[in-house]
Amino acid sequence: MNFLLPLLSLIILVLLFRMAAKRERRFLRAEIIAYLKERYPDCTITAEYDDRLEMQRGGGKETMFLDKVYAGVAALKPNTPEARRNVFRRFVDAVREHHETAGRALSLRIEGDFILPRLVTRGFVESMARQIKETPPHRPLSATGLDVVYVLDGEQSVMYLTGKHVSELGLDLEALHARALQNLGKKFPEETLRKILDSKAINVVKSLDSYDAARLLLVPQYLKEGETIAAAVPDRDTLLLAGIPADGNWSGLSKLARVAAGDVLLDRPLRVSSSGIELV
Repeated sequence: MNFLLPLLSLIILVLLFRMAAKRERRFLRAEIIAYLKERYPDCTITAEYDDRLEMQRGGGKETMFLDKVYAGVAALKPNTPEARRNVFRRFVDAVREHHETAGRALSLRIEGDFILPRLVTRGFVESMARQIKETPPHRPLSATGLDVVYVLDGEQSVMYLTGKHVSELGLDLEALHARALQNLGKKFPEETLRKILDSKAINVVKSLDSYDAARLLLVPQYLKEGETIAAAVPDRDTLLLAGIPADGNWSGLSKLARVAAGDVLLDRPLRVSSSGIELV
């Protein structure tokens, strides 16, 4: 019972966060779309998703990823309409700049420190493949049904890497993955996991930088031989970490894994050890 009450409270908090985040993002997207139509009257929104807007303007197709827009608005103090418009302008300009300079070949010297991994569903990889007319560089995350893809994390925008990009960087898939994890480690050092292990509690990692679920990839290499930990990545912006249930009852963690604060990533808990990640 002592375990169930905190768990129920955590589930309720996550559900409330999910509802609030979805509502706030929906309102923000409406503001962004209104801003785009005002600034670019010839801009047509062809598709709207929680994490991105797809647009057509002047005969060209553009995608505006919204993760950093959401984070930029969340950091505003005070959060006024004019302040939000300034955030929108920065990110819209970044999209325009990206498309205007897209012809430049990538350089490992310039872009190497900004390569990061993302956990996505198999459906996302297939959708991206249809969009770019090729299967993007990716690797499966054991038998979880998830895949790891790779992005360039810019100050104002994120760009998913294609095979052409990886060739320009002079990397193969293994080297790309290693560099991405090395960069991600700067955002989630080993000491953070050691503190979580010592706490003996359910911990929710929510940095809201769009790489919280991806931090799961670092856990196996941080664990010592014989150590195990329970984990869940219900959505891209949530990493749950907890001790392995002593009584073997995973029902509580299974419930938490099904409470996503955004688009569902994986609705089952995981067992993580130094040898890998597996579904429970």
